[in-house]
Amino acid sequence: INPDNLLAAMWQRTRYPNGGSLTGATSGLYRSTNGGDNWTALGPANGLPNSATTPVGRIGVSISRSNPNVAYTLFNNASTYLGFFKTTNGGLNWTNANPNGGLQSGFSTFSWYFGNVRVHPTDPNIVYVLDYEIMKSTNSGTSWINQTTGDIHVDNHALAFKPGDPNVIIEGNDGGIYNSTNSGSNWTKVAALPFTQYYEIGLDKTNPQ
Repeated sequence: INPDNLLAAMWQRTRYPNGGSLTGATSGLYRSTNGGDNWTALGPANGLPNSATTPVGRIGVSISRSNPNVAYTLFNNASTYLGFFKTTNGGLNWTNANPNGGLQSGFSTFSWYFGNVRVHPTDPNIVYVLDYEIMKSTNSGTSWINQTTGDIHVDNHALAFKPGDPNVIIEGNDGGIYNSTNSGSNWTKVAALPFTQYYEIGLDKTNPQ
């Protein structure tokens, strides 16, 4: 593992009370080989979308812990799926990691809201993608399984593996927190958590108090 090799996703977005923009030319994936002192923008020459000509929104990226030369990145166009890519040489070159198109079945029309990728800590061929559904591949994206069964809420934002036992997963979505003990095949909701979600707060312009 070389800590000087880094990948970072940048997302150009502007939000106003009545609209905004969720894509931009500076959205993209960047690579550093010297611990972040210098960065190189990755694009079509590396096998990735060109944000100067294609609307690129939020980007997810995840590096394999067991083989750091392997990483996956997820691109969306602020509405839905744009592309899913894999590198085996630390981010220099990328190839289509969804060749059969199965990943799109887990997406909705507001993918700027998600964009998360997680690689299994000991097997770089197992990868999870979080969007409206949770999609899982055990063969680097050749085929996909929908892990959002009837016992879990949709709109998925977070996923972490238990250290030492990656079959145990904790997952966060708009319905709360869920646990799985079999790599996401089944889920159990964590009940009665002492908090709620404030989705929007408004202020009166004429009386901000």
